[in-house]
Amino acid sequence: MNGIARRRRPPGLRLALGLCALASAPLAGQTNAGVPTTLAGAVARALDVHPSVEAAEAAARSAEAARTSARSARLPHLSVESSATRFQEPMLVAPLHGFDPTTVPDFDATLVRGTLAAGYTVFDGGRRGARIHRAEALVEAGRAARDEAEAALILRTADAWLGVLTARELVRAQESREAALDEEVERARRLLDEGAAPRLVLLRAEADRASVQADGESARQALHLARSDLARILEVAPEDLVDAPMEAPVAHEEPPSEIDAAPPGLRAPAIARAQAAAEAAEAEVDAARAAWLPTLEAQLGYGLYAGGGVDAVAEWQAGVQIRYPIFAGGARAGEVERAEAEAARARAQARIVEDETARAVDAATAAEVEARRRIVALETAVASFTELSRVERLALDEGAGTQSDWLRAEAGLFQSRAALAEARFSALRARLARARALGRLDLAWIQSLSEMTP
Repeated sequence: MNGIARRRRPPGLRLALGLCALASAPLAGQTNAGVPTTLAGAVARALDVHPSVEAAEAAARSAEAARTSARSARLPHLSVESSATRFQEPMLVAPLHGFDPTTVPDFDATLVRGTLAAGYTVFDGGRRGARIHRAEALVEAGRAARDEAEAALILRTADAWLGVLTARELVRAQESREAALDEEVERARRLLDEGAAPRLVLLRAEADRASVQADGESARQALHLARSDLARILEVAPEDLVDAPMEAPVAHEEPPSEIDAAPPGLRAPAIARAQAAAEAAEAEVDAARAAWLPTLEAQLGYGLYAGGGVDAVAEWQAGVQIRYPIFAGGARAGEVERAEAEAARARAQARIVEDETARAVDAATAAEVEARRRIVALETAVASFTELSRVERLALDEGAGTQSDWLRAEAGLFQSRAALAEARFSALRARLARARALGRLDLAWIQSLSEMTP
């Protein structure tokens, strides 16, 4: 079909990939408990167990079955009918085709009849062809919708996976900061007991520790929610993810020249689905217009008649039938007008989807460029704050620095680490979103994510 992206996968490919990824722990990256340890393993499991893909696959199979039904209209139809009837009074058994006073027709109280009928639509104005064309377009739309569902699930799984990794990083940074402030509180208390520092030093340390502990609870709850979301997608128990090893995907940076603009010829599933829907609507217009033309059918029959005590009589019939509604009260004109309006809407919707997809590619590209530049700046900030915190701590321990300077350095270090973790997540998420918009996001792409090189 012209203008429609065809992504025909061999039957069972997705399931085979999922089973291979899930059945082999070293290859799929899973723990003995079945919890994936890599993003590729998590995606494979999600594709295998999540109902969204199953629902889309069922819808695609339904469209294929509807296409088979539509194609059957091009074939002749053949039917068999039989009956046995008992009458109160004797009934004419065989058809009477003439009147002969010298021949008495056969009568019997029991009538047995069998009929073999065949028919074929010779001409219907193109209605069958239009409906077959529509069914084929809907098959393409169903396949594209299935690919859309897979890509959406992959992106959701990746979001949840990276969300857990990011939350874990924030909790680790938070715990490190809490441990440093615990030491500072103890040091300030010891100095206060020795009379070497005013009570203000201890109060400042305790206030800062309490604030950090409050932030820590927020970070831990965020981690809990992220684990729960991932567990629902993978259909595992949330507690199985508490200590499960999870590898962070590391995608090498692409040169800016390769990601500054969206490439031409987008083949996203959303575009393919919208274009297929528009083509199906156009076919519906052709089917509606065909109602203005007559229908011609050829018919053939073979009948067998018998009674309880009468020999069987057989005869055949053949003929043609033409149908044309002279007046339908405006139904045909209204149906054509409705179909044309639906086709116009579908064409406009296809253009909207193309525009939205291009915008999604541009937005994801810009987000990745921004995130990668933030990563570079934040890595420098983390290194600087780490050294500043170390120097301020040494100065504080030797009595040459101030507690407030060290606390500011620690706060800056934590904020930089948190921002760096989020920037790394944002860069990967933007790349995933761009791959989805371009129609590239599948299990194979996820498996090759860490192998991408400039």
